[in-house]
Amino acid sequence: MGHRRDLNDLKNTSLPIDLRSEVGREAILFERTFGPGWTQIWRAMVKSLMQESLISPKQAVALVQAAGISLEGEQQLTQREKAQKPIHLTRFPALAAERLAFFFQ
Repeated sequence: MGHRRDLNDLKNTSLPIDLRSEVGREAILFERTFGPGWTQIWRAMVKSLMQESLISPKQAVALVQAAGISLEGEQQLTQREKAQKPIHLTRFPALAAERLAFFFQ
């Protein structure tokens, strides 16, 4: 279903997501879609997944740090604090991974 509309693998969780600012493909896509405040939207999405108990607090911290931000604050992390690496959604629970993958496929 959806093959003719090229909807196969719409929620493919096996591809890494690169949220490094101005470098990562998904970060550029997210910024193009939501504007310069895209990191606030990312933080809200991650917090929502954590509040729904779909990811742990430790996983939430890793997800926001991948975008160069902290879970609580509005400021960008400094270069020393950043743990920016591509996100591998296969390491997260299936439902959380599918919700995040939806935006990047």
